[in-house]
Amino acid sequence: MKFWHIINIFIIVCSLCFAPVQAATWLIGIQAPNGASATQEQWQAWVDWLSAQMPDDDFSLVALNTADFKNSLHSHKLDFVIAQPVQLLLLPKQMPTHWLASVASTPAQGINGAEVGSAIWVRQDSPLHTLKDLHGKRVAAVSPHTFGGYLAAMPILQAHGVHESDLHMQFSEYPIARTLEWLQAGRVDAAITPLCLMEQLQQTGHIDRRQFRLLSPAIHSSHCQGHVEFASNWLLAAMPDTPTALSNAVARAVLSADTPADLPQWQSPQSTHAIEQVLLQTGHHPYQQNLWQSLWFYGQKYRYWSMTFVVVLLLLLGNHGVAIYLAKRRQHQLQQMYHKLLQTEKMMYHSDRIHTLGEMMSGIGHELNQPLTAIQYYADGVRLKQQAGRLQADDLPTALQHISQQVEHSRSIIHNIRAWAKMPPSQPHTSLSVAAILAEVRQFIAWQHPDLALHISCDSALTVLADAIQLQQILVNAILNSQQAGASHIHMQGLTGRLVLHDNGPGFTDAQLAFPFVPFRTSRSDGLGIGLVVCARLARSMNMNLTLSNHADGGAVVTLEWPAT
Repeated sequence: MKFWHIINIFIIVCSLCFAPVQAATWLIGIQAPNGASATQEQWQAWVDWLSAQMPDDDFSLVALNTADFKNSLHSHKLDFVIAQPVQLLLLPKQMPTHWLASVASTPAQGINGAEVGSAIWVRQDSPLHTLKDLHGKRVAAVSPHTFGGYLAAMPILQAHGVHESDLHMQFSEYPIARTLEWLQAGRVDAAITPLCLMEQLQQTGHIDRRQFRLLSPAIHSSHCQGHVEFASNWLLAAMPDTPTALSNAVARAVLSADTPADLPQWQSPQSTHAIEQVLLQTGHHPYQQNLWQSLWFYGQKYRYWSMTFVVVLLLLLGNHGVAIYLAKRRQHQLQQMYHKLLQTEKMMYHSDRIHTLGEMMSGIGHELNQPLTAIQYYADGVRLKQQAGRLQADDLPTALQHISQQVEHSRSIIHNIRAWAKMPPSQPHTSLSVAAILAEVRQFIAWQHPDLALHISCDSALTVLADAIQLQQILVNAILNSQQAGASHIHMQGLTGRLVLHDNGPGFTDAQLAFPFVPFRTSRSDGLGIGLVVCARLARSMNMNLTLSNHADGGAVVTLEWPAT
């Protein structure tokens, strides 16, 4: 039994060794810009010839449009691919394909293998004439991933001031003749087509060249018209999973000198430098990464340094955020403090006005005592003159006039007290003659104190912008204070920008000079101590300044100053 078992194994091995080997089938994907049937017709003879050169292998053709092209390549179902080199460069995920050969020439009925570029066409009756006129127009193109049908035209358009964002693009996909069909039907204003497409369609009778024209400026190649031209041959490439021995065998077959003349002729792979420059210019080159891609690449390469940088950046951002939060909170606190300060200031202002009102109410007797005393003096003077038989004809009218002025003066005092309780005084001031004011003050003092020597020296042209009643009140209060302090001679001098009162009294004490305007401080038993305080406030209300001092030769000095005009 063991012997027969060995014989059976030997027979099986021999049968496997001498059994006929079935040929493997390899798929060749090819771009089909003119449609699947036209591509099959143009390339099937070459595929059959390649299968005949390699009897142990069978090759099958698969026509692909732009969408199927990249999907089929990444699905790993294809073994070889025939396409423009730029289509392999534009793959969203780069594949390590093995470039075997480039098309050197093709039969008359085949594709043009040596030239690639773009032509921009409009209808013969179109109002567009130059490339600049394409701003905002509808433009047909094959696909955003095709070179001659779209990308090659972008640099020439940008050179004439037209960018991709300026166009309303409509992509037709394969067959590429569809772009001209849309243009002919009026669906678009212009069409971007591969170079020589118009000439090929005219030769086959599919289109009337006279219905279209190129936008200016255009170029002329050897036998085509368009706008941009590159030397770029179609490429035969092996996929990454294709056996290396098979790739080498196919390369030797297509590069051999015995290829029939009616089939595509091949040469070694050609440079794609010019096309890659266009891709770089338009931002579509696969190695042209955007900012985020570059950051991700360097982040992966320098991982630990990147992590350190991110941590430091987060700390800085966190610190910055905390600083902004603290600054915002501090700003809010300052705003609240400022609001409270403003409210407190308003309350203090109101309290100050109320305090001032209290002072004025306390001193109202003092203020009204002056005009009432003057009225009494005028009335008593008229009565005494009448009793003595010395009453003159003009004494009575003069006395009545002064009495009326003092009544008006009393009314003004009461009005000022009421106004100060509400807001700072804002009475309109008038230009007054200083000499006239001093004369009126002297006349008033003469009625009350005829024995007081009052001397005045003032330029008649000297003026001051003030309120007449308030200015008289200040001067009268100052003179009466000097008289009550014991002065018998008072000299009033009007100078530019100031009035100076100098008496021969005892002068001010050191405490009065150190704190001159303290209310309710007086050396008189019947005084209220608010006369000078009221005078100082009246002066400030008229933009004046009241100061006290002592003369070097003795006596008090009261100075009233105002801004020079």
